[in-house]
Amino acid sequence: MKAQEKSDIYDFLTLAQGWVEGRKIEANPPVFRDSPDPVPFCPTHRDFAEALESCRRCEDQSGKPHPGCGTFEPGAVEVLVVSERPLNTDESSPEYALLLKMLSAIALDPGTNCRITALIKCADSQESNTGRFGADGCAPWFESELRLISPLAVLSLGEGAARLLAGSSEPGEMMFGRKTLWKGTPVIGTYHPADLLADPQLKRPAWEHLKTLKTILDSAGRRDF
Repeated sequence: MKAQEKSDIYDFLTLAQGWVEGRKIEANPPVFRDSPDPVPFCPTHRDFAEALESCRRCEDQSGKPHPGCGTFEPGAVEVLVVSERPLNTDESSPEYALLLKMLSAIALDPGTNCRITALIKCADSQESNTGRFGADGCAPWFESELRLISPLAVLSLGEGAARLLAGSSEPGEMMFGRKTLWKGTPVIGTYHPADLLADPQLKRPAWEHLKTLKTILDSAGRRDF
C-alpha cells in the first residue's frame, strides 16, 4: 500500500470519528511510508539471489544482501542453518571451519543436505535487529527459503538468532537445545561458532544440542542421496 493511500484512510477514519462524536477531531497524523514490495516467488537459488540483490524492503539501503550458501534443491535440504547475520563462509574463516565440523558430526554437509543462511540478510547494515527481521524486513525472505526447500529442521546459531525466531526477549542461551517451532518447522538453537572459539568449554553443551537435532532428524526420517 502506498503512503498516500494510508494517509487517505487515516483522514477518512478521523472524519468518521468526528461525525460519530459530533465534533471536529484535531488530529496530528503520523508519517506514512509506502509498504515494501512483496517477496517474489523464487523457485531456484539463482532466482532467489537475484531477487534478494534488488531488495529494497528496508529504509536503510546501506547493506548488501547476502543470499546464503549451500544446496537450494527442494527436497534435498534436511537442515537450514541460520545465524542472526551472514556468516563468513570463506574457507579461511575459523568460524566456518568449525561449523563444518559441527555439521559433519551429525552427517550434514552444505554441498548436499543443508543450507547456511541468515535471518538478517544485509551484512553491513546497522539497523536494529527487531526492525530488520520483521514483516516489512527480512522475515519474508527467510520464510520464502523455508517454504521452498522444506527442511526437516532449523539449526539456529547464537543468542540473537534464537531470540528472533522465538519472538522472545528471553536470553537466547536459555532456549539452546530446546525444541521450538517456526512456521511449523522444528528449531534447535546452539552456540555460534564464534562463541565456541572464544570459550571451548561451551563445546560440550553444543554437542548435546546437536545430538538433540540429530534425534529430530532421525525421527523425521532422514533423506537418502
